[in-house]
Amino acid sequence: MILRVQQSSCESRKAPTLSTLGRFYLPLGFTSVIMASSHWVISIGLARTLEPEVALAGYAVGMSTLSLFENAAVMLRSSTVTLARSQEEAQTVFRAVLMVLAVLVGVAAALSLSPALAWTYRSLLGVAPELLPTALLAFRLLLPLPAISGFRCFFQGLIIREQRTGFITLGMIIRLIVMVSLIAVLVTVFPHWGGAIGSVTFLVGMSVEAALAFWQGRKTHYWRPKPGVQAKRSPRDQAVLSVLIFLAPLLASGLINNLGRMLLNAGLARESVPPDVLAAFSVGWSLVWVVAALVWGLQQTVQVFADGTAKNERAISRFFVLVVLSSVLVIFLLSYTPAAQFALRRVMGTPENLVPGAVQTMRWLILLPVVLAWHEWNIGHLMLQRHTPVLFVGKAVNVSLVALTVGPGFKFLTGFGAAGGAVATLLGHTGEGLVLTAGSWWYRRRQSRSKKTGATIAG
Repeated sequence: MILRVQQSSCESRKAPTLSTLGRFYLPLGFTSVIMASSHWVISIGLARTLEPEVALAGYAVGMSTLSLFENAAVMLRSSTVTLARSQEEAQTVFRAVLMVLAVLVGVAAALSLSPALAWTYRSLLGVAPELLPTALLAFRLLLPLPAISGFRCFFQGLIIREQRTGFITLGMIIRLIVMVSLIAVLVTVFPHWGGAIGSVTFLVGMSVEAALAFWQGRKTHYWRPKPGVQAKRSPRDQAVLSVLIFLAPLLASGLINNLGRMLLNAGLARESVPPDVLAAFSVGWSLVWVVAALVWGLQQTVQVFADGTAKNERAISRFFVLVVLSSVLVIFLLSYTPAAQFALRRVMGTPENLVPGAVQTMRWLILLPVVLAWHEWNIGHLMLQRHTPVLFVGKAVNVSLVALTVGPGFKFLTGFGAAGGAVATLLGHTGEGLVLTAGSWWYRRRQSRSKKTGATIAG
């Protein structure tokens, strides 16, 4: 069955070395760093349109809304890494992926073609009337994004499972080059397109990366049978259903992933808060995230290399510590040395009045890589244990804590200034980490008891 943990003998023969783990993961880590930087390309380009304020704000509203669906599609990559351990299982997962993407795009299309989207922007989110047309257009142009991103993530999952992670980085680099070239042309030739330039640029870049992943993913032995080996029969409906059950909590957690950030921004943007608080927090967060993104995705080392033995666990944990300490050191140096002024003022062009708040935010977020690695360790094991409902519960607790912190508890954050956003973020992540740890511990304990019971009966 698709839900049975399968480990090859070659994976469990000996513990992976740090160099093996580094060759596997560092391309993925640097891909996350490049991805975090790619959003700056859109912002820099839209700042050169005829109405930059409208273009930037309208695109941000449309993109953030559509990201609710795209984030769910991104969860398909780690799911593929976990489940697609043979050609038959890959076909089963792919069939489930098609169903999921059809639902995501269908719901997004229904929302965009009905008055509900405009009403949501106008009445619930309070989008200014002058931004509404740009936001609606950005959302509608990006409608294919969940499907394109989902296909990309599925085939990237096959590539990762085959440990050819360098190609993932190459695909991201090519995507970034395409985006930079395209937005430069569009801003020069069609500056009146406004926020639509951002949507077109992002969609084309994602499509190029998806095409490259499709090209290489189809060459893996998880997709194409080896010569002389007869292809397996078509996936059974029962197996596809088991994949959908596995995916459902992950998709739900992906949908609410951005909700915590939206609530946090709303709390920092309230009338009683100085307007530069949100701006300073956003600047500090964006700079820290470029570094912390190196940690985001470490779960894949657990999914590929963990085999339940203590020696593998120790090897993977040492690699986790090495990556986390490197990220923390870089953020520390950025926060407590003149490098902060250089990065914020010279590189990012941050206004001088926002720099103190941004630096204070960065200093609080020094702990972010530690918390993220804590998540990744437990998420990797929970995925292998097929205990995905815990991931949704953890994300829901994260969002709830952020909402409580910036809502009823906001009076306790007023003295922190822009760093209040960092405090709320860390509290939310800490709550999520506790839930993930408890869930993983409970499942391992239950599994251990089952083994003891089975051994007693056998005896």
